[in-house]
Amino acid sequence: MLGLSRTCVAGVVCIHPSYEKEFKHAIISKRYGRSIESLCPMKHGIPKPPDDAVDSDNDRLQNMLTIIDEEHYLIFEVTLANYADILGYIAATGAYKRSIVKKYNEFSGDIAGSVKIDGDNIELFDMNYIILSVDVMQKIMEKSYLFAEQYVSDLFDCDDFAESFRSIVDNIFLCNSVGFAAGKLIDNNGNVVGLHAYNIVPAYDPKNDTVEVYIYEPQTNQYAPASNPVLNGLRYETMFAMFG
Repeated sequence: MLGLSRTCVAGVVCIHPSYEKEFKHAIISKRYGRSIESLCPMKHGIPKPPDDAVDSDNDRLQNMLTIIDEEHYLIFEVTLANYADILGYIAATGAYKRSIVKKYNEFSGDIAGSVKIDGDNIELFDMNYIILSVDVMQKIMEKSYLFAEQYVSDLFDCDDFAESFRSIVDNIFLCNSVGFAAGKLIDNNGNVVGLHAYNIVPAYDPKNDTVEVYIYEPQTNQYAPASNPVLNGLRYETMFAMFG
């Protein structure tokens, strides 16, 4: 997103915090279907960010030219095998029978209450949402294998990681309740260290008949409860979420 990447913490790359205005424009772009790339601040004469905030053009081009290699295909093969295992588990355990369906208004309330985000900043595109059981969602998160992909500025960065995971769950596992989220990464001192895209993942607990909501980091394959959205010492403060 925006081509203004920096490393926020080991394994996680995000957007330099000095570009919050442009980041919000990109969120609006995502929300209303306009091209994020057309809003790239580097195309509008904004000064080049600090050295740690963006790769050089040559490095970025080289990454784009070399990303598809033998290791990439190996990751793809392992990923397909993992998806087959998860689908087998779903079939063997009758997992879809342990899932629930919620109407859009009730679903929105669950998300807003758990993530502490205003309902106006939640975009829903479906009328009904399938929420898979906790055990299935944990298997999907643990075996998604997106964390093995290579981060490439502009080509495959934080918004691509988040959108890819959301699409995988939707299209392969027939679950439309995983959300694309955008927000701030805040350190223990309350400083915004980066702007970031990630996922919001609701899961159904059939024993307690409750919906648990998680923040999921697809770059490192880690998740935390939305009630305490802290990973690697950074708090994920959601500004916008999109589902469906």
